[in-house]
Amino acid sequence: MKGNTRMEIKFYAPVDCEIQSVDKCSDPTFSQKMLGDGFLIKPQKGDFSLPFDRAQVVMVFNTKHAYGLDINGLGILIHCGLETVSLEGKPFKTTLISNQKILLGEKMFDVDLKYLTEKNISSETPIVFDKQVKIKDFKEGNYKKGQFVCSVELLEKVDEIKIETIDDFFSVKNKYEKVAFEINKLVGSKVNYKEVYNCMTRLRFTIIDKSLVNEKELLALDIVKQIVWNGNELQIIIGQDVFKVREEISSQNQFISSVVSSKERKSIAESFFQMVGATMVRTIPIMTGTGIVQALIAILVLCKVMPNIVTSQVAGSGSISLFDPNLNVGWVVLFVIGRTAGFFTGIAIAYTAAEYFKLNPVLGIGIGIIMCAPIIFLDGGQNGIGYEKVWWDLGTLNTQNIPFNGITKIFRIVPLGTKFLVIIPIIYIGQKVDQWVRKWMPISLDLLFRPFIVFLVPSIIGFFLFTPMWNVIEALLGSLFFYLAKAPFGIGVGLAVGLWQVCVIFGVHGPLSILGQIEYIANRGWGYLFIAASLSVWAQLGALIGVAIITKNSVLKKQAWGMVPMGILGITEPILYGINLPKKRPLYAGIIAAFIAGALCNWLKVSGRLTTGMGIFAILGYFSEPPFGGVAPLGTLPNGLFFILTAFVALGLGIFITLLIFKERIDESTLVNKITKKLMNKIFKNKDLDKDVANEISNILKHLNKIYSADEMKFLKEQEKEIQKYLKISTKINNRIEKNDALIEKLFAKGKKAIQNQKTEIALEIKAKIDELSNIDLSAQEVEKDQQRNKIDFEGIIKLRNEKEKLIKKTLDLIKNTQDIDLSIYVQQYNESINSLLQNYGL
Repeated sequence: MKGNTRMEIKFYAPVDCEIQSVDKCSDPTFSQKMLGDGFLIKPQKGDFSLPFDRAQVVMVFNTKHAYGLDINGLGILIHCGLETVSLEGKPFKTTLISNQKILLGEKMFDVDLKYLTEKNISSETPIVFDKQVKIKDFKEGNYKKGQFVCSVELLEKVDEIKIETIDDFFSVKNKYEKVAFEINKLVGSKVNYKEVYNCMTRLRFTIIDKSLVNEKELLALDIVKQIVWNGNELQIIIGQDVFKVREEISSQNQFISSVVSSKERKSIAESFFQMVGATMVRTIPIMTGTGIVQALIAILVLCKVMPNIVTSQVAGSGSISLFDPNLNVGWVVLFVIGRTAGFFTGIAIAYTAAEYFKLNPVLGIGIGIIMCAPIIFLDGGQNGIGYEKVWWDLGTLNTQNIPFNGITKIFRIVPLGTKFLVIIPIIYIGQKVDQWVRKWMPISLDLLFRPFIVFLVPSIIGFFLFTPMWNVIEALLGSLFFYLAKAPFGIGVGLAVGLWQVCVIFGVHGPLSILGQIEYIANRGWGYLFIAASLSVWAQLGALIGVAIITKNSVLKKQAWGMVPMGILGITEPILYGINLPKKRPLYAGIIAAFIAGALCNWLKVSGRLTTGMGIFAILGYFSEPPFGGVAPLGTLPNGLFFILTAFVALGLGIFITLLIFKERIDESTLVNKITKKLMNKIFKNKDLDKDVANEISNILKHLNKIYSADEMKFLKEQEKEIQKYLKISTKINNRIEKNDALIEKLFAKGKKAIQNQKTEIALEIKAKIDELSNIDLSAQEVEKDQQRNKIDFEGIIKLRNEKEKLIKKTLDLIKNTQDIDLSIYVQQYNESINSLLQNYGL
C-alpha cells in the first residue's frame, strides 16, 4: 500500500486571465468543492495551454468543453464554461486525444469567447483536483499565459487500490461493476429512465417516475459527491470516474445512449451517405480478408507456383478450368475462399441493410440470396461473375466509348452480388412491404404468407426496376470515366487523387468513393479512380516525413515521426488534422505530390483492382487480376510494379516539396501585412467610397506594414531559438518517461502471467523491477529544463505583443471613425498574428 505522498506540482496560467479561488465559481458544484479544491479561471482570451509541467490526458469530452488530466495519480478536471455541454462543441477546437502526454505550454484547446457571450453562457473555467491538496502561496489576480501562479501539494493518502498480496497487485478487478449495478438499482432500474448519459463529471438520467429514485442511498455511495435535479433529469455528480460508471451501466443494460443527440434535420445527401456508411462499413472485413487471399493467389500465379484458374468450362492458353478433374483440390479450395465471398458480398450487405432499416435480418438475407442469384452462376459464365439475361434489347451501338454502348442493354437481369447500391434500396422496399403486410395479415397466415410477399415483391421490383436504373447509371458514369481517363497526361485522375485527402478532411470523400466504386463495378473489377484513396496516402505521408525532417520544433518533430506508422498503415486523419492541415504548407505539398503521382499512374494505365486493406497492404491488390472478369489495360505484374513506382513518386515528392516550401512559422510582420492587405481589399471594394476617405484609410493602414522594427524581429527570432532549445529538453524528458512507462507495462503483463502460472517468486522479482522503474530520478534533467525556460524572456515577448495590440487597436479605431464596418474578425486575426511565436510552440 502506498503511504502519504508529498508530491508538489507547479501551476501556471493556462491563458491570459483572472484567477480566483474555485469557491468564487457561479456553479455550486464547483464552489462548494464537491469535485475538489482548485482554481477559477476567468479567461480574457481563448487559447488554453497546459498549466502544469507535464500531464497525461485521460479523457477528452466529446463536446470538447472539458478535459481530464492525470499527474502521477492526481486527477485534474478542466471544465471550460458553465453548461457548455449544450453547445455541442461548436465554440471549441482541440487536437487532444485520450492517453496523450503533453508538456507545459502545449496547446490544449481553443474556445470562441465571443460565441459564449452571444449565447449568454459563462466562460468561467474551474480547474479542480480529485484528491486533497494544499494550494500554497496563491494570490488572486490577473495573470499572463504561462506565468507562474503557485504550487499545489498533494496531501491525500493514496490508497484507492489496496494491495494485500502479490496476486492483488497483478489482478485488480473492475471497481465500477458494483457501483454501476447499485446506481442502476437505486434510480429504479432501466425501466425507470428513458436514457442515461454523462457530461465530464455528472451521470445524467432522464427519469420517468421520481418517486422510485432512492436519493438517500445514492448519496451514501462513496463515489457519489452530490445529486441535483433539473426537471425530470437526475444529475449524479461523480467526477472523472463518471465515464467508466456510465459505460458499465450501458453494458449492463445492453444499450448505449449518446451524450448529446442532434435534433437537426439531416439533408437527403447526409442521410444517404450515413445509410451507405452504416451498411457498407461492416462488410469491410469481407473485402479486405478475401482480398488478401486473392492477392496471395495472384502472387502464387505470378511465381508459377499456382496455376491460373478460370471458371469457364473451356480454359484458354496458360489457364486451367476450375472444373478440370486433374486440378489439385488444394488450389480449388484456395480459389473458392478468395473468390466466393466477393461474388456474394451482396448477401452480407442485405443483412447489414436489414438491420439498419429494422427488417428481420433473416428476411434480409433471403432477399440478398435471391438478388445475388447463385443459380445464374452455374459455371461462372464467361467472366466468372455469372450470366446475364437481356429481356428488352434496344439495339446495338458501336461508338468508341465502350461503356456508353451498354445504354442499349440496360434491361437485363444480372446477379447483384457486387452492386451494393441496388441491394440497399431493395432491402428498404422489403422493410416497407413487411411493415405493410403486418398491418392486415392474420396471425394464422403470417408465418407462411408474409415471407412469401416480402421475398416476391422487392425481388420483382429489384430485378425489373432498380437493376435497369443501375445499368443506366453505370453506362453514363462509365462513359464519363472513359473521357476522364483520356484527359491529356492523366490530369483527370490526377485531380481525383490530389483532391482525395482534401475530401477526407471535410468528410465528403464518400461521393468520390462511390464514383470510383461505380467505375470499378462497371469495368468488372478494375478502375482508374479506384487508386485515389491508396495513392493519396503516400503523398500526405511524404509531406509528414518532410515536416519531421526539417522542423526545429522538437515537440512537432516527435509528433510527426510518431504518426509515420499510421500513415504506412493508410490512416491519414491524425496526420491531416494534427499536422498537415494546421501547418497548411505540408497539406499543399501532399496535394501537389498526389496530383503528379495520380497523373503519372493514369498515364501508365495503372488501375485499382482488389481491396486488400489500407496503406502498405493495399499494394497487394494491384498485383491481382480484376476479380469479376474484367479486362484491365495492364497485366498483374506491370500493374503492381507501376503502382509501387508511383507510390514512391508520391512519397518522394511529398517530402521534397515540403522541404522546399515548409516554414516553421510565418513571422509576425509578414502575418500583419497579409491581414492588412485583406482589410484594404475589403474596404476598397466599396464602390461608393470617397477618394479622399480612401487615401486617408490607405495612409492609416500603411503604418501597420512597418509595425515591427528590425531590432524587434531580431529579438523574436532569438527568443524562438531559446524556445526550441527548451522544447528539445522537454521532449527528451518526456521520451524517457514514455520509455520507462512502456517497460513497466511490459513487466506488468509478465507479472500477470507469472501469477496465472502460480510462479510467485518470479512475480515478486518483476514487482521489484517495477518499483525500481517507478522511482525514476529525472531531477537533473528537470533542473536543466527550468534553467533553459528561464532564458526565455516571456515578459519581453508579452510586453512587445501588448504594445502591438494597442497600436493595432488604435489604428482600427481610426478606421471605424471613417467607415461603418465590422472589424471584429480582423481584430482576432491581428491578435493571433502578433502572438504567433507563443501560439506556434504551444506556449
